[in-house]
Amino acid sequence: MNANCHKFHEAICLMVLLHLILACSWKTIEANMNCIERERQALLEFKQGLVDDYGRLSSWAKDDGDCCKWSGIQCNNKTGHVQMLDLHDYIGEQPLRGEINASLTSLYHLNYLDLSWNDFHMHQVPEFLGSLRNLRYLDLSRASFGGKIPHELGMLARLEALSLDGNNLIGEIPYQFGNLSSLQQLVLHDNNLGGMIPYQLGNFSSLEILSLGNNDNLKIGIHAQWISQLSSLKELDLGSVVGLKESKNLLKMLFQFPKLELLYVPNCSLSDMDILPLSTYGSNFSSSLARFDLSYNMFTSSIFNWLFNLSSNIHISELRLRHNLLEGPIPHDLGSTLKSLENLDLSSNKLNGTIPSSFGLLSHLRYLNLARNSLKGIISETHFANLTSLLALILSQNSITLKFSPKWIPPFQLEWLSLRYCTVGPTFPKWLQTQKNLINLNVASTGLLDTATMASFLCGANESLQYLTVANNHFVGEIPNCWNRFTFLRTLNLGNNSFSGKIPSSMKYLTQIHILVLRNNQLTGNFPSMQNCTKLLMLDVGGNELSGQVQTWVGSNLEQLQVLIMRNNLFYGNLPLSMCHLTTIQVLDLSQNNLSGEIPNCVKNLISMVIKSTIRVPINQYYTFNVDGTLHYFVTIDDFFPRVTWKGKELFFKDNQRILNLIDLSSNGFSGKIPAEIGNLVQLRSLDLSDNNLSGEIPSQIGNLHSLDFLDLSRNHLSGKIPMSLAEISSLAVLNLSSNSLSGKIPTGTQLQSFDATSYEGNAYLCGKPLEIICPDQNISGDPLVDSDSEEHQEDSFLGQGFYLSMGLGFFVGFWGVLGSLLFFHSWNHAYFNFVNNMIERLHVMKQ
Repeated sequence: MNANCHKFHEAICLMVLLHLILACSWKTIEANMNCIERERQALLEFKQGLVDDYGRLSSWAKDDGDCCKWSGIQCNNKTGHVQMLDLHDYIGEQPLRGEINASLTSLYHLNYLDLSWNDFHMHQVPEFLGSLRNLRYLDLSRASFGGKIPHELGMLARLEALSLDGNNLIGEIPYQFGNLSSLQQLVLHDNNLGGMIPYQLGNFSSLEILSLGNNDNLKIGIHAQWISQLSSLKELDLGSVVGLKESKNLLKMLFQFPKLELLYVPNCSLSDMDILPLSTYGSNFSSSLARFDLSYNMFTSSIFNWLFNLSSNIHISELRLRHNLLEGPIPHDLGSTLKSLENLDLSSNKLNGTIPSSFGLLSHLRYLNLARNSLKGIISETHFANLTSLLALILSQNSITLKFSPKWIPPFQLEWLSLRYCTVGPTFPKWLQTQKNLINLNVASTGLLDTATMASFLCGANESLQYLTVANNHFVGEIPNCWNRFTFLRTLNLGNNSFSGKIPSSMKYLTQIHILVLRNNQLTGNFPSMQNCTKLLMLDVGGNELSGQVQTWVGSNLEQLQVLIMRNNLFYGNLPLSMCHLTTIQVLDLSQNNLSGEIPNCVKNLISMVIKSTIRVPINQYYTFNVDGTLHYFVTIDDFFPRVTWKGKELFFKDNQRILNLIDLSSNGFSGKIPAEIGNLVQLRSLDLSDNNLSGEIPSQIGNLHSLDFLDLSRNHLSGKIPMSLAEISSLAVLNLSSNSLSGKIPTGTQLQSFDATSYEGNAYLCGKPLEIICPDQNISGDPLVDSDSEEHQEDSFLGQGFYLSMGLGFFVGFWGVLGSLLFFHSWNHAYFNFVNNMIERLHVMKQ
């Protein structure tokens, strides 16, 4: 027995020893595991198709055999196969560009692919991605893809999450998506998709997130019974979907999904009549439903009572009612009734009265937006007594006064504060200095004038500040020179103050800046080099006293620039040819300076004005707001719009499509001819070359500018005729060709004759309607004596009449000259008849 036990123990020990040996050997194998060579080569080919401006793929080296250690790559610990490729960019800060190489199909074991927030410049989502059959996660969101969604993605049977949101995708949602039976997340919002939502989406029994909002023209059937099969839904976004209003049963269904937590139905033309009757089903509402987005509809303040009734059954934490028809005061008991609120957005309505002090009870509140209403009164510490979780406070464009004790210390740490048009000044609030987490600060038009306190705050503020707006105040003196601290700053607006002196040299360190506005101050001197600020989208320094030449780095380095405004300064010299490198420019305003020389012919390279394209980095900035681990993106709208001179007036341009396309070179000293190449800019909407020294003829190619709405060539030295092609621009609303040396008849065309005579005055040799000067080929009534198309016939007719007139006159003179001589001179008479008789006799003899 003991011997048997001893042998058994030996066997057990031997097995344990073998297991330890194998385990150690396997760990050694794992430690030395390299990626598969075929997959390494595929990744290198994939890299070749990309443009890596920021060196994000620098670890992807040809001489490094282990691709599993490359950035963004994760391999299987046992097999070495590449399983994850994660090259997403954080909100477009350092995007990869180029194309997706088909070599990715060699990564057969890939189950996770994330290329979001990069820039693939309107390329179509590759069809070959459908062959990556092991994919479980595919995220191509906000990566500038265009075209249709390839139906081949419907072959990814194992896919659990698909995100294509925030692109420029068009066409219909492929019905083949119905084959994705494992799908848990389908995110397609913020595209240009249209057509009927395919009923095959009802096959997604495991779907938890369905986001289809903010597309071009997506439609849902009146009945749409397929949506009732999505019993696992937790988040549903049907914003801007057509047909939702027409089906009361569908609306009822939306509020009764058993697991639904978030419901987005903005911009669906909904009104009180559509949703208030649903209160009769309140007891059947999903108890999990907590977050609503009812924005951009037609709800009135009656919606508050409906929400109060719901709150007895559900805990509402996210409520968005911006851009509705809310009016009157905010219910005074809102704070005590909806205590679970985390997100409250009532902006862009007609609310008035004061902000209830009950807001101080919203201890869970993180995001509060009451902007663009008619609220008034004083806000004090009471309103914020228990708001310990508050991260974002937006009160802009109200008549609110903020009054706090000088020693008040807020119970919160804000990330986002916007008080535009509120009363905050005259001194810079000391309590702001306690806010160490600020990402955005907007105190424009708040009556501030204490520059020293502002500078002290700024140079001691959190270095993670990304958006700063102190425009339209009364700041004087020099701009603080501590911008080297703010390496994350994206937007800086110091416009419409009284800052003087030079632009601080430390601004050259703002390498992440997207928008820089210094307009309408008293700044002097040369513009400092900002050649490293390559992410600039908008640069506005208009209305100062800046001088010097326009530097070459403006065109050579700022390749993403969309808005360049340098008007009303003292800049001089020729335009550098590098300005033609601004291929994304939409607003080019260099007016009211001392610039000279010729307008470069290379203007044809301003591609954004040649090709209609929606692929641009948006000037609108995104703010990321973290709620329980979920990133929410709020588009900021204050101060991020260019202020341009349009038809003689300064206006904010707020076109959502961002297609303005304006060139203003007026009031300078440009000379030479208008380049014919300007006719290539077929997307141009406004062209102002007035008050220069331009000469020569107006190029006929200007008629190619069919999108032109405004054209001013006045006060130059242009000569010759107005080209007939100008009459072909049917969109032209404003035209000024006055004070030149143009001549000839104004071309006949409905458009050109519809303008006032002042559009043509000051051209001494110009004639025709609408001028009162009659052209030489017109009678008193203004009708031409002859058809202008028969000028050659007129010339022939005139020559024929002259010929016959001359012949008749010659016959008359000759006949009476001879006959008169014979009648009055007898000797001539006798000699003449003797001569005739002799001739007759000779002819008679010759005949015989």
